[in-house]
Amino acid sequence: RFAGPLLAQATSGQAVQGGDTPLVPVPLRRGDRVIGGAMSWTQPASLAPFDGESPFNGLAVPPDVTVTRQVLAQPSLDLERKTWARLSDGTPLVTAERQGKGWLVLFHTTANTQWSNLALSGLLVEMLQRLVGLSQGVVDTGHGPPLEPIQTLDAYGALGDAPPDTGSIAQDAFAETPVSPLHPPGLYGRGNDRRALNLGRDAAVPMPLGELSVAAERTAYGGSPAIDIRPWLFILAALLSLADFAISLWLRGLLRIPRLAAPLLA
Repeated sequence: RFAGPLLAQATSGQAVQGGDTPLVPVPLRRGDRVIGGAMSWTQPASLAPFDGESPFNGLAVPPDVTVTRQVLAQPSLDLERKTWARLSDGTPLVTAERQGKGWLVLFHTTANTQWSNLALSGLLVEMLQRLVGLSQGVVDTGHGPPLEPIQTLDAYGALGDAPPDTGSIAQDAFAETPVSPLHPPGLYGRGNDRRALNLGRDAAVPMPLGELSVAAERTAYGGSPAIDIRPWLFILAALLSLADFAISLWLRGLLRIPRLAAPLLA
């Protein structure tokens, strides 16, 4: 969920608790916060690097991404645990809380350029891709972000780009994840941190054939019997040499050939 004027207006009269509004993961302060502008001494705030426990960990933060307005989270004991992204001054920008089998995630700014230029950067797309990985139920933020598919093997064993329907894998479950249509064999991870999901561990174990029946014919691998053609080659070479010698004698007039054989040699 993204914040906006309607959410700020809803919190203008009183602080909103997470239990009062089902789509708010943390309690919110009244109104909103304006960062920068004609009536403020502060400059638009930039994003801080993502924490190691955040699902967004490892994403590069562009320095030109700034936030000019946001809704503020009410300080609480578990706010640190629920914060996935912060501004450079430490203010929570993305908070989340697990609800049932899913996650409730709140961006404390708008999805358009009204309060921030985050929507104009590729960072928002990468953040949403990480959230899609959460929706597949394969990640636990206590064990790091999921491993995204990078390259996978197709049915012909060729390594290429992963299909769009390939699922990510939790880091702590990678070793036990079997190869399946959702998780084909290949490389998973991000950047230089890659892991290989091999097909060999899920392939059938080769078993011996056992005793063969009496009617079975047992043969071994071997080459076909060779035929020695060297004598025939020697004979052919000798005949060609004799023919060449005879033709040379005939051309010099040293050999008289009957008239019937002359056209054949010519």
